[in-house]
Amino acid sequence: MTAPALSVTGLHKSFGANAVLRGIDLQAQDGEVISLIGASGSGNSTFLRCIPMLEVPDSGRVAVGEQVIEPQNGILSRRDKVTARTIRSELGFVFQSFNLWPHRTVLEKVIEAPIHLQGRPPRPAVRRADKRAGP
Repeated sequence: MTAPALSVTGLHKSFGANAVLRGIDLQAQDGEVISLIGASGSGNSTFLRCIPMLEVPDSGRVAVGEQVIEPQNGILSRRDKVTARTIRSELGFVFQSFNLWPHRTVLEKVIEAPIHLQGRPPRPAVRRADKRAGP
C-alpha cells in the first residue's frame, strides 16, 4: 500500500480555554474525496487551516505526501516553516468567502497563485486552468 497523500495524527488546537480540535486523525489517499460535516463553530475550518499551517496547531503531526510538520506547543521549527511553505505552494484552497476579489473572474482567481507565487507564465497557467475545468 502506498503512503497516504494526506495524514493527520493527533491534531490538537485550542483558542485560550476553548479546545477546538482534540486529537483529530485523518488519512486520505491520492484521488480520494472526503467530506467534513459539522455544525458551524465545530472546528471544520480550523482543521482545514491547520493542514497547510495557516493556523498552527498546538500539537500533532501533518504529512502531505513526504512533507511532514510536527509543531510543538503551537510553535513551528525553522524546518517546519520551510516545509509549510512547500506544502502551501502545492495545495489549492477555496475559502468560505468565495466572492473574495469580486472584481475578478473565476479564471483570474484560479491563475493568481500559479503566476504570482509559482512564477509560471500566464499562457500555460490559463491552459492548465482551462484543462482542469473539464467539459
